[in-house]
Amino acid sequence: MPRVRIAPEIYAASFVSGFAVMGIEILASRLIAPAVGTSVLVWTNLIGVVLLSLAAGAWVGGIVADKRPDRRILGGLLFTGGVLASFLTFAYDLATWLIGWLPEGAAVPVLALLLLTPAALILGAVSPVAVRLALHELGDAGHIAGRLSAIGTVGSLAGTYLTGYVFIAIWPTHWILAVITIILYATGLWILRPAFPKQVAAGCLAAGALFAGQTADGPPGTFIPSAYSSMRIGTSTYLGTPVKILWMDRVAHGGTTLADPSRSFFPYYDLFQDFTDLLTPNAKTFLAIGGGTFHGARAWIDSAPGRTATVIERDPAAITASKTYFDLKDDPRLTILEGDGRAALTPRTERYDVVMLDAYADHLTVPWHLVTVEAWANLRAHVTDDALVAMNFILHEDLERDANARLMSGIIGAAKTQFRYAKLARIDDKDDAEDLTNTLLLLSNVREPSDDEIRAILDRNDVLREPAVYPIVTHAHPPFTDRYAPVEYLSTQLVH
Repeated sequence: MPRVRIAPEIYAASFVSGFAVMGIEILASRLIAPAVGTSVLVWTNLIGVVLLSLAAGAWVGGIVADKRPDRRILGGLLFTGGVLASFLTFAYDLATWLIGWLPEGAAVPVLALLLLTPAALILGAVSPVAVRLALHELGDAGHIAGRLSAIGTVGSLAGTYLTGYVFIAIWPTHWILAVITIILYATGLWILRPAFPKQVAAGCLAAGALFAGQTADGPPGTFIPSAYSSMRIGTSTYLGTPVKILWMDRVAHGGTTLADPSRSFFPYYDLFQDFTDLLTPNAKTFLAIGGGTFHGARAWIDSAPGRTATVIERDPAAITASKTYFDLKDDPRLTILEGDGRAALTPRTERYDVVMLDAYADHLTVPWHLVTVEAWANLRAHVTDDALVAMNFILHEDLERDANARLMSGIIGAAKTQFRYAKLARIDDKDDAEDLTNTLLLLSNVREPSDDEIRAILDRNDVLREPAVYPIVTHAHPPFTDRYAPVEYLSTQLVH
């Protein structure tokens, strides 16, 4: 068998196309996160659309390659992929427009198709064109196809890990996209260099498109580099009061007035203190899963002498943002642990008097692995016998909705395998009525607060709206387990 020699341009095309596709997919999730979140449903659509587009591109590319095995086709594909990818920076504007008139369940797949199909389809055609150009004789077909497939896969790995581990940590998202598009432009023009004079005008036009794309506006505010979410600090006015908010994707994870960044603007933490005084008045140790701006833990340790708090926060960027923008200071009474709530808690031996579970995967969804039978058993092993456990999650006002009842049943049914008493208190802001409502699940093995006690606490904290207490539903869905917990699927159905 003669020695297979493949031109370096063909190797480069295979590597760069794989690199660009994976980088674009990861960046798309970051760009649309402020509008639609980063739930498993979002990722399902992004991955599915990319795979579909690559398959379609490979099919069409194979037909084109047989009809016209020309290196200019290869260069043109990479160049065009760069042009299309540069406009991905308008993803946020497109996402906010789509969710304004489409249900979220339909908006996400449509958004993925519009954003990713053009560039992924074009780049998917690179592989068959590269193989066709590299073929010297039929006997080398398997060798050549395997080698170029391997090179493309290595490029995909490089795009995945460099984007996820390196670029996102050091550059803004639009800069990363600019680098990827420039690499595509440069590789395409390099392959097209025999006909380069004809491409100068197109190159200038594409460079202008790239510049325009990188100036697209995202959500307002100061962006914080984060490996987990689209994190930003935003300011606005609420009921005449200037406020500063920590946003992670679409969720406000904490906020203060501009005049006093050390104190939370939201009433939930004072509310939680009142429930603690009612049900566990002698509590000394506090655990929060989900830190946000850490105002809950700070309010806890400041509310009575001798109290200590532990907070598990998965995102170190939230810690940095809280220290920079929300006056979080080192305190020997406050222990901050970096890590996922369940995994970070498991090896610890401490037992806590009070637990606040306030973690969200997106604007609706509590991470599924924190609300299963196994997760509640893990938490029960780390609390005292008379502990109060509270979890903040989202319900719909219409409790008869199927998804609403099933979500409630799955979570509460799992929790009641470990806690005897459960109560659902509605904690909506009475000045901002919505169909979706923040709901506080109170769990205890000591006693159940009465409806009147809950109503009095809500009234005292200015969040009372009827019904103040929701009925407990456990018959609509079996308790969530690590094997079956369709939390994201049910939460998404609550929006419309």
